[in-house]
Amino acid sequence: MYAADLFFLFAMFMAKLSIVRMVYRFAPKSGIAKGRLMVLQISICCWGIFSVFAIAFQCGLPMPWLYLPDRCIGSGALWYAVLIWSTITDAWLAVSAWPSFPDMQLSSKQRQTAAALMGSRFLVCVLGVAQVALLGPALTNVNQPRAMPNPTVFKHLVMNGSLITAALPMLFKPLAMHIPALSAHATIYRSDVENGGATTPLEEIKRPADAALPNPKKFDGMVTETEVKSPSEEKETYLPQQQSISFDKEIGVGR
Repeated sequence: MYAADLFFLFAMFMAKLSIVRMVYRFAPKSGIAKGRLMVLQISICCWGIFSVFAIAFQCGLPMPWLYLPDRCIGSGALWYAVLIWSTITDAWLAVSAWPSFPDMQLSSKQRQTAAALMGSRFLVCVLGVAQVALLGPALTNVNQPRAMPNPTVFKHLVMNGSLITAALPMLFKPLAMHIPALSAHATIYRSDVENGGATTPLEEIKRPADAALPNPKKFDGMVTETEVKSPSEEKETYLPQQQSISFDKEIGVGR
């Protein structure tokens, strides 16, 4: 039970954090919007740190896993603070993305669908309230094995509902398309090397599909050994080869 409680809190924390980071990526660039999300993120982080340490050490050492009402702080009263704070952050997460929808290129129906998917987080709030209602009488019961089955069932419902509602908005394709993807691929072409890294829009259009990559000895982050040659260097290399072939032919003809 002790390990299950800690994993429950950790799973809830990661689900909440994933939602706020997702909303942060397509939220407006205004300072007010970013500030609200930053406050929410800080609140979630504080809740996660407080809840894990509070539940882990509420019964004291040397046996913090042994829960009995008479040996734990407030007969398990710390659970009230943890679950109520969690419910408040869940309700905030459910509406955190709504101010961003008018600025997104979505139809009216798509905005309503996206708002409903984000608002599905309210289901976790309802389950959390039921969990608090059932957990209260069970915390003061001396016969813990008999008192805990129903609160444990709702604890698993809350955790699974939190994970499902965290992933549900990304199944809506119009909403997922507005989240920019990070690209870790960068390629430097010959025109970049010749102009010191600066390129014009016309040069961007004229870039060949099989442009050579630079030498990693000169450019950090590249993994190929292909040398970069400018057109003048290629011409200088090609002319001696052509003259050598012509000379061989003349000698062959003289013979």
